[in-house]
Formats: sequence, structure tokens, C-alpha cells
Amino acid sequence: MISRRDRCLMMCALACLSLGGASCASAQSPAVEQLFFWYRDVELPVTQPRREMLQAIEERHNEVIQPRRQRLYDAQQKSDDELRTLQNELRDAESALHAEMDVQLTPAQWSLIAANEKDELRRQLEQDAKFLNGIGKFTSSFVQTDAFVLYEGLPHPVRQELYQQELREKKTVHLERFAFYAETQTPRQADFERLRRLAADYRSYLSYGGPKFCGGFHPDWAIEWKADDQVYRLFLCFGCHEGHFVGPHGDLWVDLQESTLESFAR
Repeated sequence: MISRRDRCLMMCALACLSLGGASCASAQSPAVEQLFFWYRDVELPVTQPRREMLQAIEERHNEVIQPRRQRLYDAQQKSDDELRTLQNELRDAESALHAEMDVQLTPAQWSLIAANEKDELRRQLEQDAKFLNGIGKFTSSFVQTDAFVLYEGLPHPVRQELYQQELREKKTVHLERFAFYAETQTPRQADFERLRRLAADYRSYLSYGGPKFCGGFHPDWAIEWKADDQVYRLFLCFGCHEGHFVGPHGDLWVDLQESTLESFAR
């Protein structure tokens, strides 16, 4: 006599045979993991062979690109001519990568890239609007002040040993979570007028383009002033070419024009 358990097993086996085994096989086989490849700031779905092919292309071009990126980073404090040369070399190397990689993409992958570029454009337009709406509130405040207080920033924290030594041995203050030497500086009248004209000119700034790959924003200097008894500050990072306004209206991130950067650094 066939037991109830054996009868159930037989029925399951017959059901699998009647379906061609598809249902049983799918129930037993593990789900296939979806693979992705990061390109043009988008995570693209790919098969294993295509991912290996794209990785090989990327690795080959990165052998040219990465040294140029490092040289460009090292040259940030060097002459403008050398900096421009390295920027052009890096641009040409990256263009060669895109020229070979782009023809390998499927229409669906290009659709993902196009959607991401639309999002980037929308975010940039929002940032531009914020810049245009906010910059005047800060630059107009320079007209209402007669003095600046300058704070010098500590060495960048990436130079950890020197940074920690300065924190231990020197008197410091923290402004907006950044450490500065406590001893402030007051510019001479002629320097103050030059700095005020520069800082008050909205053409000294650009709409913020996002964080830079330079170790993170770390202000070399902070300018503090008062207008209508309200305190304003402008934090300047020469490595990132960025500025950060902070005042009673809120805050505003900006990029610095190259000429502005040079004038501030004098």
C-alpha cells in the first residue's frame, strides 16, 4: 500500500513532468545576480562578458588618465601654463576613453546616461538660481562695513601630523567647524579697500559646480565683517577654488574666478 507521503511525492513529480520541468527547475535554481558597470556617473546594467570587456577598456585608458590626474593635482600650485597643458592632456586622454567606450553601449544604457545628464542639468540650473538669488545679499553687505578681520586657517588635515601639532601647540578657534589660528589680522587701509572692491564684485564668483577632488574643502582664510550689526563670513579655499559665504541670510557656496583667486592670495 502506498503511503500518503509517497503519493504526494508522486503527484509532485507528475506535475513537474507535465510542465516540462520548468517550474521545478526555476524553483530550485538560484536567482541570477544583476551586474552593473559604473560609467559617466551612471550604474549601467550589464552582463558578465560585457562588464569584463568594459572594465578592460577602462583599465587600459586609466593607465594614461590616472598619471595625468595626479600630475594635474600636483600642479595646482604651479604656473598657469603648466596647469593648462596638463588640463589639455587629461581632456584628450579622457576623450579617447569615451570615444572607444561609447560605441559599446546599448540604446538602453544611453537612455540611462541621458536621464542622468538631464538630472545634472536640472541640479545645475537650481544651483545657478540659488547663486543669482543669494550672491547680492552677501556682496551688498561689503558696502556697509569699514573693517575686515582675517583668520588664517591651519594646514590641511590631510597633513595629519602637522595639523595635530598645530592644534596642540597653537591657540586656535573654530568657525563653522573649521580650525583657525586665534590671532587675527587686520589689513591696512589700502589692502582693505582692495579686498572690499574685489569681494563686493559679484563677477568675482561663479555658480557652485560641486565638491572638488582635492582632499575636501578646507579654508585657507576666513574674512569676517559686520553689516547692520550682523556678522558675515567668507571662507576661502585656494586648493578647491571655492568660497563659502555664511551670514544672517543663510549660506552660499561659490566657485572663485581664477583672477579672483590670485587677487585674494596676494
